Amino acid sequence: MSDTLEALRSSGEGGGATLARTLLKGLQVMEAFDAGHRELSLTEIVKMTGLEISGARRLLTTLVSAGYLQQDARSRRYRLSAKVLAWSVAYLGNDPLVACAYPVLQNVAQETGHQFELCVLNETDCVVLLSMTGAAQKLSLVKGPSVGVREPAFCSPTGLAILAHMPQRAAFALIDAAPRNRMTDHTVTEIEAILQALTRTRETGYAITDRACHPRAVCLGAPVFDYAGQPIATVAITLDINEFTPARAEREYASVILKTAQAVSLAYQRST
Repeated sequence: MSDTLEALRSSGEGGGATLARTLLKGLQVMEAFDAGHRELSLTEIVKMTGLEISGARRLLTTLVSAGYLQQDARSRRYRLSAKVLAWSVAYLGNDPLVACAYPVLQNVAQETGHQFELCVLNETDCVVLLSMTGAAQKLSLVKGPSVGVREPAFCSPTGLAILAHMPQRAAFALIDAAPRNRMTDHTVTEIEAILQALTRTRETGYAITDRACHPRAVCLGAPVFDYAGQPIATVAITLDINEFTPARAEREYASVILKTAQAVSLAYQRST
């Protein structure tokens, strides 16, 4: 459950209570659609959200009428419409961090030929805000187009880079609250091992993972800091294990990822 939904859940005392609850339920329906559930039936939505079938049907009818959902005339299943992209465009178009990172990531992607990403922490996951392709617009064979993709913070370099520079109590609480499911055979889920990875990240300045989130990916990430020295994002690169061992990835790209994150940090600090 997102922070937004939790805020709505606790808000509705007084005259706005009914409206707040209805909005909460509508957002629950919208959040049921994710990368693993691109299409859903009424029955599936009821099961996932815990709503009554009559209430879910009314909400779905409203969301279809408003243009945020589409319903297949044949299968009667629902899916998100293109209208929801307006939210991401509004967010990305007004985010100073994205504006500052764009030219930096564009330059390094063109120079190296690899795909670089800008990610931020959201609850217990990291979300890709910006993805820049390498030479001739070649996408990473491992991840492809990735804006909006979420990865668990506890096992991704994007998350580890931020967690390593958070207050230790807050970082531990986030790791402890995360489901910590195994993404691959190489995913590290034990808290003690994760804390050791955070210590290493603080010492080196960057995080590295070997097939932790994807069976073919060696990933490096370095934190972006605001003017107060707080970690607000991560710059990351994903390399194919068939081309790069972890040792080669560190040797060739550790300094690159550090310099790139520092450049984004400086640009953002100057703009705020």
